[in-house]
Amino acid sequence: MTFGMGHSMGCYTSQHMKQTLSHAHKLQLKQLLELKQTLLEPEYPQACKGLEGMLIAHNLLQQTQAVGLLIGGLSEAIWNQRCKVDDLKNKHKDVDVMVLPYKDTHNQLDDDIPISRFAGGVDWWLPHEERLTIYISDSSQRDANQRYWKNGNNAILAFGISQQYNLAPGLYIPNRDWIVRMRTAEILALVDTQRIEIEQEAFDAYTKKIESQLKTRVPSFIRTLFEKNILSYTYHSGGNSNHTVEAITLQEFDHPTYYAINKSEGKIWGEEK
Repeated sequence: MTFGMGHSMGCYTSQHMKQTLSHAHKLQLKQLLELKQTLLEPEYPQACKGLEGMLIAHNLLQQTQAVGLLIGGLSEAIWNQRCKVDDLKNKHKDVDVMVLPYKDTHNQLDDDIPISRFAGGVDWWLPHEERLTIYISDSSQRDANQRYWKNGNNAILAFGISQQYNLAPGLYIPNRDWIVRMRTAEILALVDTQRIEIEQEAFDAYTKKIESQLKTRVPSFIRTLFEKNILSYTYHSGGNSNHTVEAITLQEFDHPTYYAINKSEGKIWGEEK
C-alpha cells in the first residue's frame, strides 16, 4: 500500500504494537502516522506562541464576539498536567484557532468574521462556503454547498466544525477524545478508501498511538485561566454541562469532499499538475 501524499512526521511504534501487528500492518501504521496532519505552516513574523498566544486569541475572540476552538499540536500538548508554561512556548511555534461562523437573529450562519489574517500573531482558520461539485465515483457526482476552513496561507483543514449550543465568545479547548477524532478524521479525508484499503488493525493502532500521547487532565495554569472553556466532562458536571461539552461537534470530510474543496481553491491535491 502506498499513500504518497507528501506529509512527514516520522514513525512511532510501541513495543506492544511491534508484538501484535504483522509486518504489513506496521508498515501501514507508519504510513498513517506520516499522513498525520500537524498544521505546521511556514513560520511567519511575530507568530504568538503557547499560553501567551492562547490569551491573545481569547481576547481577540471576545472583542469580536466570536467563538474559536484551539486545534493543532498545541491542543494536544496541553492535555498533560505536567506540561509547563515554557514547554508550550518553546515546543510549539504557533497557535491554531478554528473560528465558528456567526449566527444571526434568524439562526443563519455568517462567515464574515472581522478577524484579519494572522491578527495578533494567531494562525486563524476562518470559515468559507462554496458551491462544489463532489465526485463520489467515476460515474457519480453531486453539487452541494460546503463550508470549510482555511488560514492566511490558504491551507485547507481536512475537517469542519459546527456549533450545537450557544457559547460565550472566546477560545475553547477540545477534550482529548475530540482531538483523537480530529486526527482520525484527517486520515479519512486524505486517503481515497475506494482505491486504497486501510487495514483495521493498522488504523486501530494509529488511534491508540494518538490516545497514548494525550493525558486526562490539563495543567493547573490552563485550568485556572480557561476552566469554563474546557470542553470536557472532567471539568464540567451536572446541570446543562452537556450543552457546554457537546457544544462544538466535529464534521468529517470524506475524501471526495476534501478533494473538491482543494480543487475549488485551485489546488490539484494528491495529483501531478
